[in-house]
Amino acid sequence: MLPASKLHDWIKFSIDILDRTCPKEVSFFVNKLDSIEDKEERAHTVWWKCKKWAAKLLDRLFQRYGSPNYVEEHYVSFARQFLTKWVPLALQSSLAILNARRNNVYVSDRVLSRTENSREVEGALRMLGELYVQLTKNKKYKHNVEQMLKTLVIDRLRDPSKFVRARAAWCIKQYSEARFFYTETLSKVIFCLFTFSYIIESLVQCLCDPNEELPVQVESALAIQCLLKHQDKVHALVHPSMGVIILKVLELLTKTKIEDVIYVVDEFLEQYIEDVVPVASEVAEHLVVEGHMEIMVKVEGSVLKVINAILEVKNFEFYDNVVLLLQSILQSYVSEPMWDVFDKMYNVFKTSESLTVLPFSELGQVLHLYIVTDTESFLAFPHRLAAVLDMCITTIKVVIAALYVNLDVTLQAFHQIAPNHPNLLEYICDEFLTCYKKMEGIHNRRMALIGICLYFQLPPPVRPSLISTDPKKVLEVSLSIFENLLRAQKLVAQNKNEESDTDDSDEESDDEADGNLPKKGQCYRKVHEPEHLSDDEDEIDEMTLDYMDAIVKEDGRDDGDDEDGDSDSAIESSFFEETDSEAFTTKFDGENGLDVFVFFKRTMEEFERNEPELFLKMVGNLNPNMAESLQNLIKECEQHAKSEESRKVEQAGGYSFDAAAVVPESFDFTQ
Repeated sequence: MLPASKLHDWIKFSIDILDRTCPKEVSFFVNKLDSIEDKEERAHTVWWKCKKWAAKLLDRLFQRYGSPNYVEEHYVSFARQFLTKWVPLALQSSLAILNARRNNVYVSDRVLSRTENSREVEGALRMLGELYVQLTKNKKYKHNVEQMLKTLVIDRLRDPSKFVRARAAWCIKQYSEARFFYTETLSKVIFCLFTFSYIIESLVQCLCDPNEELPVQVESALAIQCLLKHQDKVHALVHPSMGVIILKVLELLTKTKIEDVIYVVDEFLEQYIEDVVPVASEVAEHLVVEGHMEIMVKVEGSVLKVINAILEVKNFEFYDNVVLLLQSILQSYVSEPMWDVFDKMYNVFKTSESLTVLPFSELGQVLHLYIVTDTESFLAFPHRLAAVLDMCITTIKVVIAALYVNLDVTLQAFHQIAPNHPNLLEYICDEFLTCYKKMEGIHNRRMALIGICLYFQLPPPVRPSLISTDPKKVLEVSLSIFENLLRAQKLVAQNKNEESDTDDSDEESDDEADGNLPKKGQCYRKVHEPEHLSDDEDEIDEMTLDYMDAIVKEDGRDDGDDEDGDSDSAIESSFFEETDSEAFTTKFDGENGLDVFVFFKRTMEEFERNEPELFLKMVGNLNPNMAESLQNLIKECEQHAKSEESRKVEQAGGYSFDAAAVVPESFDFTQ
């Protein structure tokens, strides 16, 4: 472009500018500078700008022609001439400038090196960002936007200055709607927060210093959100790191309380539910923003989407995460969508298979938050209270059944549920002994007696201490429950006999009526035979109806008998109440079911063999009433044991006799 003679003139002119002395007003001693503004103003004067461009020109020429062996062939002669003629002069001028700086004479930074002013770079990036509309919409420039970002902006994400990195991320966000052709360009933005190898001073390292991390991470999070919204290619790049991104953004939210970050969290949780679920426990830790309920209100919708997604598919693997997320958002208030989640949890608890039932020990913590956080709404709807009670009752029934089926596994589960509690059976036993008088129905009393027997069968280190310290109290409770059970069974049998007699008398009356023909003028009365229940109608257990009728009749007798004492009325009312359990048949019912009298008898016999001293302590020195009750119970247990033995023999085909045995000819009855 220039002949060699002209280029030599430019080189000589640049060296002369470097050698030229600046006026005193722009070259004060360094230690006499008044302020930073004076330094910046001095650096922008024409004298130092000329020196800066002269130094840049010589530096550029040296980079290109300073090594003759590495230049193109037709530039070799010029490179040799430049190296021998001009390089020594340029080096001498540069050393003179360095010597002046050593003597505290002012020299601008841009003359000494190629360093850039961070404030100027940040300002330039700000200008580029503000021009995004003109550059992305204008046909003349929009095709070059990507190259501009790649050349001027993206590399600034690793700039040493935190403000430059933050402004670069902001600039990327401004151009998020631009048309990109290479995913490599976007990948640098995605990994601005997390990649250590790409960025010298990465933003992950800045996490140690809050003063450096917040501007960059906030702008980077906003940039990622905008790119996800406008660039389809970004989704595949973000997906592998989305779990980490969400946790980082949630951490920013707890630190900054910036409203724009809330929308970032909301969009991430909405678009990447599958990626949020595995890290839900970590998400829950960051969701608790104390004193900022407005933030929780805005994040709530996205969190509930994650929870509902898990509950709808009944993914047991992530139920623990549901509990953690609910604990996070239930700290301050309970909204109506949260109450809908309450209903879904109850539905999952009641309808799921045994392997996917929510563990009540963890669910109880969530129920507690529902109750204490919004007690008024909880009590305003009776079905919510009924649901909690139903879950408690169901859990207690499962615990009792588990104790009966597999004692060792149940005790291990108790230890895992409450590791700091010495023995959960102590609590269960104490609660049982305080409420045993309130038990109703035949089934519930039988189950209570089975539980007492299981207590006696436990090893001494495991069983409740009351069995060892005060077994007489346990025996007293057992006798009381047995007496009420016998009275209830007696009422059922009595009512059944009365119903049978009533049916017989009705049949006789019908026969007599059929034998008498109607007289002339009298109309025949049409008798309708009772229709059988259809297959789809509910059938009620006959024993249940008998029991209910007995209750009504006995109540009527009590009302008409004023001479009964208060104690008798209290005892009768304790088991005249009907329960839902009576309408169902369990494995403990029927002829082949567990006979609680036989079970109690065998338990006491084994207890006497294994611990005779404790057994003697239990049955010794009884008051007359308890002694009589115990004798009656022993007789009843013996009768049930004999009945069970006879039933087994009958089911086996009866007693076996040897038909081929020789019949003796004489009998001696004296022996």
